[in-house]
Amino acid sequence: MVPDIFGRAPHPPYAPTDSALVDTYWGRGSFVESAFYVGVVPLVLAVAAVVKRREPFWIIVLAISVVVAFGAYTPLFKLYEAVPPFNLFRGPSRFLFMATMALAVLAGRGLDEFRRGPTRLYLWTGLIVLLAAVGTVSALRLSLPTVEKFAYGKAEAKAAEEAVASRDENEALIAYRAKAEEMVNRAADAANPLRGPYVVQLAFLGATVILLWTGVKKKPTAGVVVPILLILLTTVDLHYYGRDLNPTTPVHNVREPPATAELVLKGDRGRTFSTGFELADDTRPGLGLIHENTHLIWNLDCAAPRTSLRDKNQLAYFLALEESYTYDTGLLTQQAVRETPTTIAPFSALNVRYFVRRESLDATGVRLLGETGPYKVYANEETAPRAYLLGNAHVEKDTKEAIEYIFSGEFDPAFDLVLERPVDFGEGSISYPVETEIVEYSNNEVVIEYESPAPAVLYFSDLYYPGWRAELDGEPVEIIRANVIGRAVAAPAGRHEVRFYYLPRSFATGLTVTCLFLLVYAGLLVADGLTYGRKKKAI
Repeated sequence: MVPDIFGRAPHPPYAPTDSALVDTYWGRGSFVESAFYVGVVPLVLAVAAVVKRREPFWIIVLAISVVVAFGAYTPLFKLYEAVPPFNLFRGPSRFLFMATMALAVLAGRGLDEFRRGPTRLYLWTGLIVLLAAVGTVSALRLSLPTVEKFAYGKAEAKAAEEAVASRDENEALIAYRAKAEEMVNRAADAANPLRGPYVVQLAFLGATVILLWTGVKKKPTAGVVVPILLILLTTVDLHYYGRDLNPTTPVHNVREPPATAELVLKGDRGRTFSTGFELADDTRPGLGLIHENTHLIWNLDCAAPRTSLRDKNQLAYFLALEESYTYDTGLLTQQAVRETPTTIAPFSALNVRYFVRRESLDATGVRLLGETGPYKVYANEETAPRAYLLGNAHVEKDTKEAIEYIFSGEFDPAFDLVLERPVDFGEGSISYPVETEIVEYSNNEVVIEYESPAPAVLYFSDLYYPGWRAELDGEPVEIIRANVIGRAVAAPAGRHEVRFYYLPRSFATGLTVTCLFLLVYAGLLVADGLTYGRKKKAI
């Protein structure tokens, strides 16, 4: 109805478009993928369809998707969290795609009814939506004092917190009040239809009301012309708002890796850690910071802190990883990169060999590999190998305590390993790390060969995840959770081969159910064919 009520959100740098880079958003938090918009004409038609035809199925789909999209802001979210695999998704607001589909179907039903015989219901619906849009903007304008009070209160609280941590309270207050003032000014611009984008939206709504009035008055050819004009108006509306609400990036922006990625590709095999959500002065904004999505295009191995489908242990570890690398800086929970991360060891345990960032990095064992534009690439010379043998293990069943130990500064990934349960090493064990050889590496299978003079534990820094299995010389062995998110297996002395392969039970279950359904469906088709043949003979 009024898609820009909070302004345009700052879009992630991997999806730059001309207007999307302009940040006019003034709310407390935003993410581009949390937006959905079907257009004002479909909204009016959908409401009319619900009143005219009821459509219980699509109403239920719409209601469920909106409730789930609210996430933790609704008590029903507890039910959502209990249903696998949805409890592994990190962005429940993306369920709004179901709301989009439901509204689109309802709009189609409403347009069908309008063509059969337009009624005053459509005109009244359009007028109500128009008045609601004007009322929403007016309500925002009247609530500006409350918005201002919230912004300045938040700024003063953050300034006091900053003053205790580091600097003078007055200096911090000036900085945070400037951000609060910017937020209030943006809200004031949004509340003014003559300065904000609402004049365009109100024009769309006004044109919709006029077209509906023409149809209701049953002007000549209205039943044919008006639906076509409504569809054209929707096309213009969606182009005007939708292209920036959910932008895409031109393919040439990501066809070739940026110079930072080329520096990493020239180095040894290892993971990259990059702060990917920052717009910078670059010909391809933000893409110099290797993002967790774009790294796959360039065949880079990236330790992505925000990847979905993680269990609670992995999520806790990666949140701690990001916290050690960044810190909160502003009024609306903005983050900046620390000049010196709290500790490099957790990155080294993940085989992170490269850091890509705009800020300098001052840490032991890290050297500047190269610079390109505003970006710097650092090499971690003390990172642990992707897979290696260790003879020492620190047992910690509690995930929180294990993370605290790994991030404490006492943890050395080259000589220490945190396991979720004890391992019987047998008689003696190796006293130093032993390298292994990864002879085969693919998405679903990894083969590692090693030779050890004594019993040990083979640690592999790829994610511990349900569905992965392991074999030692062809015999099944248990995978143990190591360093909270990695994999480990007990490794006997001598020369052996360890194979990790991905074969989740859910795949076998799904395949079985699908095959059974296809057999039942084929049987029904055969039965229907035989029945049809008998009926034809009888006729």
